[in-house]
Amino acid sequence: MSSTQKEGFIKGYFKGFAVLKETKREYWGLQIVNFLDMTAYFALYGIVVIFLSEDFGFSDVDARAISTRPSR
Repeated sequence: MSSTQKEGFIKGYFKGFAVLKETKREYWGLQIVNFLDMTAYFALYGIVVIFLSEDFGFSDVDARAISTRPSR
């Protein structure tokens, strides 16, 4: 693949995002809520590790293993 073909592929890829200009405001509101939800969710993991380490005496490695353990 030549460099001009790669360049055309990359430009075509990003031109595909132009369709997002046509989305409704409700979609972007939902994306903001989703972003805030995920930010809070992943920030909680750091807090849980500190809580397990300081309050329950787990090592950082063990606390991280406990906080990321999948539920059954």
